[in-house]
Amino acid sequence: MIFDFKGTYNLNYLIKICQLFDIDIENKSPFSLNAFVVENAKNISNGQRQKIGLARALLKKPKLLIMDEATCHLDNNVEDKLYDFFKNNCQSLTIINVIHNKSLLNYFTKVLVVDKGRIEFFGDISEAYVKSKVFGKLFS
Repeated sequence: MIFDFKGTYNLNYLIKICQLFDIDIENKSPFSLNAFVVENAKNISNGQRQKIGLARALLKKPKLLIMDEATCHLDNNVEDKLYDFFKNNCQSLTIINVIHNKSLLNYFTKVLVVDKGRIEFFGDISEAYVKSKVFGKLFS
């Protein structure tokens, strides 16, 4: 199952999350709330796996969300919708996100640059372009 419901959830919030990730709430398509996901999720695409993982995480309304290239298999439209959702619905959520996609930088206020296992820079993204050699090479 896409969601293994335990506990109490706000129905409107669940619907919002399903709409965000194009999860069919009316069970008219293979990617619906009642869809059966086989072991190792071999019957769904990598993008659908990422959508399910993110939807499950958001449904729990965490205070901290750590993601490592968690949207790399999503198209740009869904990715933008996700980050807009974070901005508009998750103000108390802290996100630590490993990314290599420059367009996603607009959604963040701070950047931590790690080079060879050491922190090379931490601060505002605008300062990173000037003060971080590594950041400048990656995102200029």
